[in-house]
Amino acid sequence: MKKIVFESLVLALALGLAWSDVEIFRAEYHFQKGEDKKGRPDYAGALEQYEMAAAILPDRYSYQRAVGKTSYKLYDPGSGNLRPLYQSYEAYQRVLALDPHYPYGWFEMADVLDEFERAKVSGLDSPEPYFRRALEIDPSNPRFLAGLLDWKLRHGQNEAAWGLFLELIRSYPYAVVKIGPAMLKTDRDFARLGREIDVGGPAAIEYAKYLVRVRRMEEAQGLLTRLEGQKAARLVVAGLMSDVYMSRGETAKARETLSNALAAAPGDLALNSRLVKVFMKERDDEGAIAVYKKAFTYHPGRWELASAAAGLAMKIGHDDEAIDLFTQALDTGKPDANTKKRIYELRAKLRAKRHDFGGAIADYEKILDLDPDNENAIHAIKKVKIEMEYAGHSGR
Repeated sequence: MKKIVFESLVLALALGLAWSDVEIFRAEYHFQKGEDKKGRPDYAGALEQYEMAAAILPDRYSYQRAVGKTSYKLYDPGSGNLRPLYQSYEAYQRVLALDPHYPYGWFEMADVLDEFERAKVSGLDSPEPYFRRALEIDPSNPRFLAGLLDWKLRHGQNEAAWGLFLELIRSYPYAVVKIGPAMLKTDRDFARLGREIDVGGPAAIEYAKYLVRVRRMEEAQGLLTRLEGQKAARLVVAGLMSDVYMSRGETAKARETLSNALAAAPGDLALNSRLVKVFMKERDDEGAIAVYKKAFTYHPGRWELASAAAGLAMKIGHDDEAIDLFTQALDTGKPDANTKKRIYELRAKLRAKRHDFGGAIADYEKILDLDPDNENAIHAIKKVKIEMEYAGHSGR
């Protein structure tokens, strides 16, 4: 009798496990279908699949969160239809119950509650404690800091927002550029950040970039002067300082600053690019060509450097140099088909101009190898052959 009871229990357990495996498979099948639809993107279809997965395994955190995120995605503030927002809210209630220690659940619920606030729906929690709970779990998360900062600004809590701004740029220096337009609106704001920013940290560099971008050149120069002693930032500082000089038309100072920096880092592309602009401003095409050529020696795969130098050489009538540089650009093997066609065409014209008719025809034929129906190349070959025949008859 005991043996029969034991075997029955084993069978029941096996059947239970087998059924459990089937449920897991079914739920995951719907979830993956939802992921596929989300990628298309078909959010309504994705939500339907996520809801089916969550109905089969309601205790699966990832399924409930997918329902919450997708419902929120489907909410259109201008439609007046709050149903997707309520669906999202209910899903995130389950998310927080399943795992109260995962910060993104709190942050995403805060976003949902924030939308309810914007829609003037009363009777629900303020999003602020949800933002704060996410930050308690992950204090330096830039997304959480930015979310709470934005909420504070919209509620007129500017001083609290300022403190969050300083925290944010410590963990995510680029926030100076991203959040700067919202935080830095008056001379007083700029002066305050100039005082409070950590000159020894990376945020100071981003602030200097922002000052240059918004054309506050005096403040940029002051900050850059303070940053010049930082060895790790010297190349960026030199580039930005040259931007300051260029804004005033002081090309000689910009050129000197960049040349000094390039002596230590001759292959730096950002500095070389700036130096080209200086020479172009000074109408010194040969100087710009020399910069491009030198940079190309350090970056032999960057065909665009050789091509840019070739274009300038062609502009000032240095045809042989242009032909050589276009050849170097092609020899990298890096240009795409359309770029190759353009380079072949330019080189062909230069060769025809130099009475290298065979070379010109060969270049046009290379275009036809890439694009057999290219009518411009077909007509160009005919024209070059006529020129070649005329040159032969005239004895040129």
